[in-house]
Amino acid sequence: MPFETLVQQLPSLAKKGAPVSPWNATAFLRWTCTTAMSHGELLAARLVLSIWNPDTDWVAEARKERLESPEAAKRFDLMEAATVWDGEHIKALTNWLASGNKFP
Repeated sequence: MPFETLVQQLPSLAKKGAPVSPWNATAFLRWTCTTAMSHGELLAARLVLSIWNPDTDWVAEARKERLESPEAAKRFDLMEAATVWDGEHIKALTNWLASGNKFP
């Protein structure tokens, strides 16, 4: 599954106009830390950042960029998402997992 497809399958991010094409992690981080979002939307954005680079401390990156809400980019929590997300969001995650977590 192409990375941009995963992001587009998360309905809350699509509705919010998340910057996904062409993919730029820094632009997405800026968007995440400066856009008003619901709890579920933030979880979707955190998932995207975590999948893109699970080793990056996105909060630290947001602080380096001097973004207004760096905590918006904290680490994704699967159990938190499972209690908040609707079926469409969970399906997007399970589709990605079923794809073997691969991007071309």
